[in-house]
Amino acid sequence: MAEVRASAEGVLREHDHIDALVNNAGVSIPSGPRRESLDGFELHLAVNHPAPFLLTHLPLPVLGTARPSLVVNVASAGQSSVDFEDLTANCLHPGTHLDTTMVRAAGIAPAGTAEEGANAVHRLLSAERLAHSTGRYFDGVRETRMHPQAYDFDDRARLRGISEQLTALDQGD
Repeated sequence: MAEVRASAEGVLREHDHIDALVNNAGVSIPSGPRRESLDGFELHLAVNHPAPFLLTHLPLPVLGTARPSLVVNVASAGQSSVDFEDLTANCLHPGTHLDTTMVRAAGIAPAGTAEEGANAVHRLLSAERLAHSTGRYFDGVRETRMHPQAYDFDDRARLRGISEQLTALDQGD
């Protein structure tokens, strides 16, 4: 989380407005021994949820100040419910098995290009009809439904509270 905080602080020092924030970091960790971030979080969880959560919340003072801003979270179509007793995270799905280092390292034959994934993200950032839209989920360029748990108000509130604790936002940040 220290690296995320440092990145956000750098952006805030240099910019008084952010037009678009694309959270595109992610990992897919094969089964095996538990791997942890420097903060002691399970690594899959740390990279895929608290890091983008924090990176979105810290620059809130400059999001939407001069004109509307857009935030896009790149996610996976491989969604599952949240197990609150063992948090791991699955969160625009840019495409299945795009030709990236992560896909190749997993021994998977790429089924699409990184450019196709980038085009899907760009479409969300540039589509006029989506300029004031939030809370939607896209598979490539097609709007679709999220995992049913994503629509559960109580679970969303619970996850937000846990996320604020994990990122120390509940301490007045």
